[in-house]
Order: sequence, then structure tokens, then C-alpha cells
Amino acid sequence: MFRDFGIYAPRTSYARIYINGVFQGVFMAVEKIDGRFTDSRWPENGDGNLYKEQWPSRTNPNFYLEALETNNGVFDDPDVSKMVNLAKTVAKSTESDFVSNVSPFIDLNYFLHYIAVDRAIHNSDGIFTWYKDMNSNWMGNHNFYIYQEDGTEGKIWLIPWDLDYTFPLEDPVIDGAGIPNWNEPAQDCNPTAVYGGSSYVIPPNCDKLTSLLAATLWDKFVSIG
Repeated sequence: MFRDFGIYAPRTSYARIYINGVFQGVFMAVEKIDGRFTDSRWPENGDGNLYKEQWPSRTNPNFYLEALETNNGVFDDPDVSKMVNLAKTVAKSTESDFVSNVSPFIDLNYFLHYIAVDRAIHNSDGIFTWYKDMNSNWMGNHNFYIYQEDGTEGKIWLIPWDLDYTFPLEDPVIDGAGIPNWNEPAQDCNPTAVYGGSSYVIPPNCDKLTSLLAATLWDKFVSIG
């Protein structure tokens, strides 16, 4: 579904698995997100930075350096300034200038297509599920990659990953725990228990990039959906 909607998603295939001639079942083989993936999808700009599960929400370069999946060798000297600058740009943006400010960094039409699929399949463990660790200061979303094209004009792209919490009849976070949806302003950003109290989340609209996407591009998202 992501690929059909123009999203850079991994290829998949089904496989019958046998061990010593004994049938074990039908499994899914999923393409790995790595440098080979970026070379395949961006043949002219495939040597950029690939980050795992680091949303552009912080301005500390170490936040992105720690998440590098490519260009992370001893002698690579990766440049993460584009992610830092995107986070700074989002932080200073308002509804009136958000679209013009972030358009040089991300393809907003692509982001909206990604969100349309994510919401249609009720992905309850992806970019809109913001976890809060009650024993530390950690807070964040996960199960995605971000690719930063190389070159001065290269953009930042979202890649889906790990979609096992999908297709419930009701979203266990939004419907089950009553967490406001991504387009609904949060009354507060206090953590709420989900999954029987095993995890805590905050409303996705507490993230500024998410709230500004909803505030400025909701009608376009609806038409895409």
C-alpha cells in the first residue's frame, strides 16, 4: 500500500520455509533498509545519511549521529546539519510560514501520502505513537527510517518500517485509550497509559512538526485520503 502510494517502502515477498524437508509455514521476507536500499531508490543521490527512528525534533547533532545506519564508519565524518536545521526551522515556524519554511527540506506532498496510508491501516506503533518512558526523560516515536539525500539540494524522506501493529478494527491508542488523533490539539501533553499499562504515550499533536502539518495541510491530506 505504501509503495502503491508513491512511498519509498521496502519490497516484500512470501516464502514457504522448510527445515530438513519439514514445512515450517509461510513467512514474509522484507527488504532490509540499508545503503543498498538507498542506492536503489535514489540512484543519483544514494550516498546520503540513513537514520533509524530519529524524528527531526532536536537540535543536538549527537541525537542524529547516534542513529546513523550509513556513513557511520570511523573515517566517514558524516554531516547531520540538514536534520539539525530542519528541527530548528520547525521550532521557529508558525502556521503562516510553516509550508514555505520546511518545503526546502521535505516534500510535503510525500509526507501527506505517507500519513494517508499510515492512518488508513491504523498503524498504532508508528510515527504518531509518541512513547514516554516514565523512568527516564526519553520520549519519542519509532518504527520508521529517515533518509537524507546527499547534495545541497537533497531532501529528507520518511521510510516506513515494522508494521505489525496494523489493521485493527479500532486503533488501540486513539480509540482504545482515548488519545487525541494527530490533527486534534491536545488538552495537555501528560502521558496516558496504553496496552494495559505496559506503555505510556502523549498525544501526537504535542509534536510541533505534526501539529503544523495538521493545521496547515489538513484539507490536502483529506483529499489524498
